[in-house]
Amino acid sequence: MTNIRQEIANSTRATSKSDLLPLGSIVILKDGEKKLMIYGRGQMTPSTMQGFDYIACLWPEGNLDEEFMYLFNHQDIDEVFHHGYADAEDAEFLELFMWG
Repeated sequence: MTNIRQEIANSTRATSKSDLLPLGSIVILKDGEKKLMIYGRGQMTPSTMQGFDYIACLWPEGNLDEEFMYLFNHQDIDEVFHHGYADAEDAEFLELFMWG
C-alpha cells in the first residue's frame, strides 16, 4: 500500500518545506485578478492523484463552495501580500506530514 503522505510530498512543486507559505497567507497568482487565502498545503485531487502545493479560497470572501477552491503550485504565485502564522507546531507538521 502506498503512503499517501509521501505521494503528496513527492508530487508537490515547492523545492523544499521552507518554500511553502503558511496557512492564512494572502497571494495573487500570475495573471490573477483576485487575492487568494491559502488554507491547505500538499493537496491531491482524488480523481487524478495530481499533487498541488496549495489550496486557497477567495479573499476576503472566504470559502464559498467547491466552485471557488483554487489548487496551485508555488511557482504560480505572482505576489505575496501577507505571510500567515507559523510556529513550532507548523514546522513539525511540515517535517512529519509533508516531508516525513
